[in-house]
Amino acid sequence: MRTSINQIIKGGLTDQYRYFPGNDSKRSMIDLTIASSSRYRDKTTREWVNGDTDYISVRLYGGVADQVNTLIDTQKIVKGSPLIVIGKFDPQPKTWISKDGEPRAQIVFNAETLTIDLLAQVAREKNRENTNNTTVDEWEMDGFMDTSIIPF
Repeated sequence: MRTSINQIIKGGLTDQYRYFPGNDSKRSMIDLTIASSSRYRDKTTREWVNGDTDYISVRLYGGVADQVNTLIDTQKIVKGSPLIVIGKFDPQPKTWISKDGEPRAQIVFNAETLTIDLLAQVAREKNRENTNNTTVDEWEMDGFMDTSIIPF
């Protein structure tokens, strides 16, 4: 029995993407970049601090690539949209020679599916609404919408 272990990446869509439509001899492909930052709470200030940002090259193929391209073209997903992608890292990195003659390599994530992170999207929209001098409960910023359902 063959098993498959998928990986999940969460992050925000950057404005860097390339779409290659398919034809009779090849499938469509979209290559986009997702930025993901680690966050931690500073023990002394109790404030959230952003850590390093990772930029991950994500590729989708076939009908899924066509659908994602349509979502970008119709601005259903835009720069900064919180996304969840499921797939696997390609064991062979993408390699090329840069304009200055230096060899480069980048790990590619081959995704099977992509979806919008609805909890993060709602929290972002709620944060935008509350930017005019009102505060947002810290639980809401972490993705919890209804504080009555928090288990502790």
